Amino acid sequence: MDFASQSLSRHILANTTKEVFQRGVGYAKEGHVKDLRLHGKTLSAMVQGSTEYEVEFRQGPRYGNGYCTCPYALNEDYCKHVAALAVFWDIQRNIEVPNEKEVCESAITIEHGFGKKIDALYADPLHADFQLLAQASDYGSWARPHAKIPLVFLVPQTSQPISLGELRSGLKKIERLGNLDHYDSYFCAGEVSALLSLVFDAVIKRLEYTSNEEYLGIAAECAIFYYNKYLSLIDGSDGVWQIPFARIQLMFGELQHRGIPDIEQERLRIHLKNAITGWGNIFEELKTQY
Repeated sequence: MDFASQSLSRHILANTTKEVFQRGVGYAKEGHVKDLRLHGKTLSAMVQGSTEYEVEFRQGPRYGNGYCTCPYALNEDYCKHVAALAVFWDIQRNIEVPNEKEVCESAITIEHGFGKKIDALYADPLHADFQLLAQASDYGSWARPHAKIPLVFLVPQTSQPISLGELRSGLKKIERLGNLDHYDSYFCAGEVSALLSLVFDAVIKRLEYTSNEEYLGIAAECAIFYYNKYLSLIDGSDGVWQIPFARIQLMFGELQHRGIPDIEQERLRIHLKNAITGWGNIFEELKTQY
């Protein structure tokens, strides 16, 4: 982000709601921004609201971050004071401020009732709306620049047995997502969880056509990837891990129904204990069918 040549008001649109941005425009045009200063890589000002707030942008290698001392910004949201400084700075440099169409297309949209949709997502994870899961983080009031990961079928849903190699190929593609430019463990977590759930759904369907021996190997591979790779790939603080986890539980809950002998299940338990560390006795947890 180059404060000298680029539009700062356009830069913050993706992290600002339409309402907040428009109030910032009003503040900038009404003279609420004072004591504007640029020191090296820091742009700062005092913005008059209910009281005076200190606002600044710090220039980074890829983008600038805005900060404000108001209570709203303590939640890491871009407030009207940050928007006011960005707009005012553009006006001072004769850079055109985003018009109504640009704001509507680029600013964050807060969907009313979205919280209830998320609650429903977790209440019935086996029937979760993957598109909603993938986009959930973008409905908040703030966001960091992050990769946009399309939902695709990494493992085909067919009426054919699934091989261990085919499964590993699909899982490897998910693991590699962490290498994408702008990959963000929090804001990409929903997309990664949706992709993994799509893989697990395909696996569950195709396990109907596999032998018990193949079933054990496939189920083990899914669990090992979930604990050793997936959980380290995401920030699951919002609970997105519940969606793919319910699918692994479904796989392991079928062990008894398929008539797999106890001795084979014990071998599976030992295999998982050796392959996955730091999570306690996951075998019994996974066998609790969702």
